Amino acid sequence: MDHRRSRRAMTRLDLLIWVLMVAVCAAMIIWSWIRFAPDSAAGPAAPQPPVNIQAPRIALTNQEGQPFDSQSLRGKVWAVDFIFTNCPGPCPIMTGNLAALQKAIGPNPNVHLVSITCDPWRDDPATLKRYAESYGADLDQWTFLTGEFADIQKYAAAFLLTAENPREAAESLNAAGEDDADPAAPGEHSGPIVHSSRIVLVDRDGQVYDWYMGTEAQDMQRLIGDVRVLAAAGASQERYASLLKALPTVNASLNALAAVLLLIGRLLIRQGRRAAHMRCMIGAFLVSVVFLVSYITYHTLRQMEQGLGHTKWEVDGVMRWAYYAILISHVVLAAAVPFLAIRTLWLAASGRFLQHRRLAVITWPIWMYVSLTGVLVYLMLYHLQPLLAAA
Repeated sequence: MDHRRSRRAMTRLDLLIWVLMVAVCAAMIIWSWIRFAPDSAAGPAAPQPPVNIQAPRIALTNQEGQPFDSQSLRGKVWAVDFIFTNCPGPCPIMTGNLAALQKAIGPNPNVHLVSITCDPWRDDPATLKRYAESYGADLDQWTFLTGEFADIQKYAAAFLLTAENPREAAESLNAAGEDDADPAAPGEHSGPIVHSSRIVLVDRDGQVYDWYMGTEAQDMQRLIGDVRVLAAAGASQERYASLLKALPTVNASLNALAAVLLLIGRLLIRQGRRAAHMRCMIGAFLVSVVFLVSYITYHTLRQMEQGLGHTKWEVDGVMRWAYYAILISHVVLAAAVPFLAIRTLWLAASGRFLQHRRLAVITWPIWMYVSLTGVLVYLMLYHLQPLLAAA
């Protein structure tokens, strides 16, 4: 009678195992695709512009008097324009439109704005800071720059924009000793400052994406839309990168947990604690199922995002052969574990304990070896290999 009750209990438990397993697998797969598949909420991906222009590396001084290097914007979407604080023409409109852009986008670590003065003689850092504050600029995400005019003009030309200041021309004439040089020129402006009214958008890779008329409402709406699309794509890529970085550690941890449960289950059955042993082995099986889903997710995203297969061992020497010997045996035996584990659990659930014990003698050491070598492969690949490469 006890045997029949035990068998019925195991059958119900077997059904519960499969229901939980299917639910966990389905939930993880659906969650992975919703969370980490390319964003559809951001709308269609922005088309690549028909230009191939690399944004120049800008090295100037910001509104705080600190050095600024546009290399710090790598990985961000940024918009740049050329203005000056005493401009009676388009500059107030352009700066106001960039302020509206900043407000529309909101705080976003993937977006930055840059305004470069065309009048560095009068626009020192303190002047630029007052100008920025007058427009309510968030200086954590909007930088105002000044510096040598020759550098500023070079940066503008690299963006296919114009920046002309008569002060620079007059000083050049004076330095050359020309007859028509104006002695008062170094202190006075003899004509208007000329600069482009366009705003340039740069993508996360430092490529010029497009140009926008900074005084036109229609162009500014287009700029806001493009910034949102590029920033959303950047956030999606960051999620991919963070997930791809974390999943190897997660997978190794799942392997380690499975090994611990297998060891405890072995000790429990030796003590005759069948019910506790059963729970432990079911736990090891579910952990291995979660590992399998996580492993497939990692390699699927790695292939989608980076076009890469498995991570290779790059350091020559004896450890290279040891690594591949462990890896190959791990992969071959791992392919057998699902079939062995399912069959072993099924025999126990069916009450065929003699057959269960005979198969468990084979299943347990293979399952334990795969779990332990999974951790060892991770340690060798992500921790030992960097140390060897550095040495």
